[in-house]
Amino acid sequence: MTTILATEKRDWTFIVFSSLSGFMLIGFYLLMQAVFPKQPDIAILITFLIYAIFFDVRHLFSTYSRTYLDKVYFKENKKWLNASFFLIIAVPLFVLFLVAREGVYDTGFIFTYFLRITTILGFYHLVKQNWGFMAIYKKKMNEPEDGSDRWDKLVLLSGSFIPFILAAIIYPVWFPSESFFITPEPGLVEYLAQEWGEISLYTLLFSVILLLIGYVFQSRPQYKYVSRNLGLFFLAVFVLMQALLKWGTNVLYVVLTGVVLLFVVSLVMSIRKAINQQVLNTKKWAVLISSLVLYGGILLLPIENKSIVVMAITIPHNIQYLTFVNFFNYNYYSASKQEHGIAKKMAQKAVFFIAVSFIYAVVYELFRTGTKFISFGVAPETEYVLGNAIAILFLSMSLHHYYLDAVIWRVRKDKSISQSV
Repeated sequence: MTTILATEKRDWTFIVFSSLSGFMLIGFYLLMQAVFPKQPDIAILITFLIYAIFFDVRHLFSTYSRTYLDKVYFKENKKWLNASFFLIIAVPLFVLFLVAREGVYDTGFIFTYFLRITTILGFYHLVKQNWGFMAIYKKKMNEPEDGSDRWDKLVLLSGSFIPFILAAIIYPVWFPSESFFITPEPGLVEYLAQEWGEISLYTLLFSVILLLIGYVFQSRPQYKYVSRNLGLFFLAVFVLMQALLKWGTNVLYVVLTGVVLLFVVSLVMSIRKAINQQVLNTKKWAVLISSLVLYGGILLLPIENKSIVVMAITIPHNIQYLTFVNFFNYNYYSASKQEHGIAKKMAQKAVFFIAVSFIYAVVYELFRTGTKFISFGVAPETEYVLGNAIAILFLSMSLHHYYLDAVIWRVRKDKSISQSV
């Protein structure tokens, strides 16, 4: 069988053409702007709540249903699941409050930094899922595992990040809250450069700690690979921050040139490999092309509030994820004779899963979005810190989702996944 979701129609609809949903979301947002021409915040809020409750948060819940709500999986992996939840959620909040003791408004730097880091990792998370589907199609078509797949991977990675880097050059400020910290007034440039310089040194420290964790826990894949990759990522962020502070945004043009060259070379090698194999893996190439069209077509749109752009490139990911996980869970739990608890019940009864995930999404958004409209009745400085803390809490939950996904969806390493798809 050369399909992932059992039929050709499902594969093309939910995996390949799901990218169209990103453009549909942009269209819906523009419609809301026309309906509420004098209330732009209402247009954004309506678009966000529909996106979050019906798609994004439910896809986060899918990950927890596969881990924390699976009695067998949780029992076997309890230690690292609990440790990961505590560390990824608690550490950023602890750092924020330490900074708040030094200077309340310095928490703005931490939030901006954390938002940028989460956005970059989130985008990589999307691209990695695209690669996951490409890799499955490669395996189903019996493409040789001779290391040549790295060219396909590099085409996707570099091709996706070209518009991402271009967007960073064209639109330095991604979100309204960043303006003060990214494009300061002339009199504040030196102050902000000093602050960002200090944060870059902490970034280097994060890199060293993560690389050490990866080295110490080499026998535990749930720590080793993620820690190593994140350590290298933070090392690259440190180098980039130092270069930006010294030479300015011209550095991004150098990075862009390198990524474009990598894309061209990788594309040539991938096409050459496909010609030599004399078999066209249609769905693999369709996933690649649809992903690049999605990112290139949406990231560069002249939309002032980039949160809409983030939603538009993420909603195809949500649709793919929800469809794939539900299909996998049904096959996996139906074949298992163990008592998996509520996870198995949700896998076998779609209506039950939809109801529970929807309730979770509503409660999640009541806290995440609802708290933005609540005054805590404290001093403005404390209110500012609490606002940043709540925002970082939910960003941390996204990071925790990225981490869990990186551990549980190792297709080549986990035979249960291969058997269920």
